[in-house]
Amino acid sequence: MNWSRAKTVLIVLLLAVDIFLLVTYITRENSVRRDELQVRGDVCGILSAQGIYVDEETIPLDSVKIRPAVIVESADMKKPAERIFGAVTESENDGNVAYFGEGGSIMLSGDSFSLVYESGKEIMSDADALRLAGSIASKLYVSTSASELICEGTDGGYIVRVPRFISGVPVFDCGVEVKISQSGSVIASGKFIGKGKLRESAGEVMRTSALMLEFADRIKAIGHTELRVSDMKIGYISKIPASGHATLVPALMVETDAAVFYVDMQTGNLLKV
Repeated sequence: MNWSRAKTVLIVLLLAVDIFLLVTYITRENSVRRDELQVRGDVCGILSAQGIYVDEETIPLDSVKIRPAVIVESADMKKPAERIFGAVTESENDGNVAYFGEGGSIMLSGDSFSLVYESGKEIMSDADALRLAGSIASKLYVSTSASELICEGTDGGYIVRVPRFISGVPVFDCGVEVKISQSGSVIASGKFIGKGKLRESAGEVMRTSALMLEFADRIKAIGHTELRVSDMKIGYISKIPASGHATLVPALMVETDAAVFYVDMQTGNLLKV
């Protein structure tokens, strides 16, 4: 038996099978995408008839994957406080917890925090403000790239907004706002959900096309008869139960000329942020 020839034939057969599977996969994916685009176009037509105007490309495709999730760790503010101030002393009053250290303090009220801090750094430019705001945010477990920071100059200082992303999507209600004076005084505020392992929870999300139809029904029920949608994003809304584990609810942010709405992607209900 010619083993060399048999091996060549076997390799050719395996290569042919691989090519067939690849072509089948690409064809199926293209077919699914075409179907999504068709449905998205149909939905835009239905919405337009109800007084909601949105460009087709604004609606996210259903291929964007997101699931309910939990951050499995207690929202303990002491460690972030120590990362900012070093040694800290703790004080509690009416359920509010505060940590005091060299240069300032940080208070946690429910899931909201406020920070006052004298950095001792003179701020001479946008770049200085961005670096300081990014450093503070990272110590609060909010890490993001420099390109995502939003910096605005004010009289005598800067305001830097640091959005929070988890698994590549924004947590709409967990950004950090940092106000910085030229002398380096810092006032920061936001929502603290701690740090931990992200664990997906049970539950499915609605297709974005069906979700938009649910959204149309909800806003009509609260009195909106005509809206123009300018932007839509998929992300999370966070909830902090008594256990301290942050629940991340998949949400669709719909920005319109009247207001910004957040839609629960599991139920279609409007969320309060």
